[in-house]
Amino acid sequence: TDIYGLGTILYYLLTGRPPCSGGNLDEIFAAIRAGDILPIQQLRPDTPKDLLAICGKCLQLVPGARYQSAAELAAELRRFLTGEPLVGPVAERAYRFRLWFRHPARIRDAGVVLTSLSAAFALWCMLGLLLLATGVLQPPSPAALFWHIALWLGFGYVPSLVAGIFILLHRYWALCAGLALTGTGLMLMLADLCGWYHSSYDMGGLIGDRRVVLVVNLLITTLFALAFLIQIPAWRAWHALYRPRARRQHLPR
Repeated sequence: TDIYGLGTILYYLLTGRPPCSGGNLDEIFAAIRAGDILPIQQLRPDTPKDLLAICGKCLQLVPGARYQSAAELAAELRRFLTGEPLVGPVAERAYRFRLWFRHPARIRDAGVVLTSLSAAFALWCMLGLLLLATGVLQPPSPAALFWHIALWLGFGYVPSLVAGIFILLHRYWALCAGLALTGTGLMLMLADLCGWYHSSYDMGGLIGDRRVVLVVNLLITTLFALAFLIQIPAWRAWHALYRPRARRQHLPR
């Protein structure tokens, strides 16, 4: 008997509901691949931790991480009933983190973060160009400032904004573009901060104190890192949700 199937039965006995549900078989399999399982302790807080661990190990997506036989599972249940320590409990926190990492909501999170940051930076750049064009902003080197703003706007923030919008629509190319754009921006900022190359950018001569530029670069680097890191679980969640053939061996048989 499939260990995963026994885990779903145990989950149902503990909570009164199946671990994954849907209107048809495809929706159920999609929920399984996404790890969209409500923790038992949220439905039944009084469930013993050892029983949570046993059920969680049965419901592991990778077959090798489950109990390898019904006899092994039965022996573990007997140890639980007699109060003996379990032999191979699953690490609950690590398990919950893996479910969070591959949840479809990570795609939405990546799209929201990238769209918001890109829109904010794009508006900032456009405001700078407007102030330059109207003469309100008069730096010592207006041409240098103009080309610097135009470069980041045209090759960074606008493409990132487009990628963020299409990530919200679950487009795979947008996820790849988001990773590439945010990763490139992060590497450029880190290279400048680490001194691998020294940027002479000073907002066209408006900023004379290098420490001010350093603080601004640290802030921008942090935002780039945030946008880049949130793309990684989104990419993983997309594969878990839309690549059933590639992950067919992880489905319960």
